[in-house]
Formats: sequence, C-alpha cells, structure tokens
Amino acid sequence: MPNNEWRPAALWAFKAYEGDKDFLNYFLKKLERFVAGLLIRRIHSNYRAAKYAELLRQLLNGDGLEAKAFDLSAEEKQEMMKQLNTEIYLQPQYICRYILMHLNSLAAGHYEVSNNKKIAIEHVLPQHPDPDSGWSQNFTEPAVEYWTNRLGNLLPLNRKKRRTEAQGFEFEKKKEVYFGSIVSDSIIFTLTEQVINETEWTPTVVEARHRHMLNTLYDVWSLK
Repeated sequence: MPNNEWRPAALWAFKAYEGDKDFLNYFLKKLERFVAGLLIRRIHSNYRAAKYAELLRQLLNGDGLEAKAFDLSAEEKQEMMKQLNTEIYLQPQYICRYILMHLNSLAAGHYEVSNNKKIAIEHVLPQHPDPDSGWSQNFTEPAVEYWTNRLGNLLPLNRKKRRTEAQGFEFEKKKEVYFGSIVSDSIIFTLTEQVINETEWTPTVVEARHRHMLNTLYDVWSLK
C-alpha cells in the first residue's frame, strides 16, 4: 500500500492479535479498503492524517474490527466508483499503479511481489494511434478518446522491458515484442497475461475488460 500512514494500525493488529490468522486476514482487508478509499478519493493530507489518527484511537479503545472509522458513507462509495470509472491514467501514477497491482493480485489469487518503481503502466490501444493502422480501423476517434486512459485499456509492465518504439505497434506485434520470446525473462503479470490471450483488441473487448475490473473492485471493496 502507498505511503506509510497505515503502518501504526497494522502494527497494532499484529501486536494485539499475533498468531490469529483469521483476525489479521480480515483486519488487513478492512485496512486496505480504508487506505484505498482515501487514496482514490485523493483526500488532503491533513484530513487523511486525522482519519488515520481516529482509526488508531478506536483500535486502542478496543473497537477492533467494529471500528467506525473503517466505514464508508454512501457518498464516499459513490465518489470511489466515480473516480475508478474516469480516465484513471491521468490521475497521479501511484494511484493508477496501485489500482492495477491490486487488481493483478486479485486476478492471481495471491500477492505478486514486485518493486512498484520498476512497474510501468502500458496502454494496449496506443495513446496516439497511426491513422492508417489497424487501431484506427477498430477504434473511431471518439472511442480512442474515451477508452485510451481508462482501466480497461491499461496493464502493468516490467519497466526495463518497456520499449517506446513498440507502443504504437499493431496488437499482435505488440504482444510478440512485449511478451514473446524477446522478453521471455521478464515478469509477466497476471493482468498482462490475460491480455496476451486476447485475439483482438476492439472497443467491445476493452469495455468488457473495463466493466469486469470495475465490478471486481466494487465487490472486493463492498461499494455497492
């Protein structure tokens, strides 16, 4: 999770419930949701610090998993869903990267260890497709404008394997260069592997992937 503000609450849990795997598992899920809520809504640092302080106070008072600070209001849930459905790539990169890696862990069924500073965010549909390319045949200008920077068109990529000249390649060529034998020694994230298995990249495919990603986050964070 980004920043270190969540650590006092996590340390409290590991000290107070050492060895209680069920409690710690549930607690960390609630803490992650708490952190994500502040992050995605881009809460100001002063208010964020106050929220963390309130959570820790409630934990020290014995509220545990029932701490009210964990709760999200209906308005806060709506704001999270709204932000997730925007052009998330245009948000600060640490936010977009965190969301993608959280989705990646959920897709993999476990946390995939990685150094976030070495992870690039790649657009499948290029940001500026060549007018004569297959991309422009599949995507109208309004579709390019709408989908390019949304979750459904983004994936994590090992930064050292990112090749600038490959970003505008056609879909099949792009898959080969980024994820084929040329980079066989690179880390292939689960989200990226799912894209490799696609035979085409069209607005229909992007929208379906986008909706699936959103619904996954809505479900795991209980936003609906």
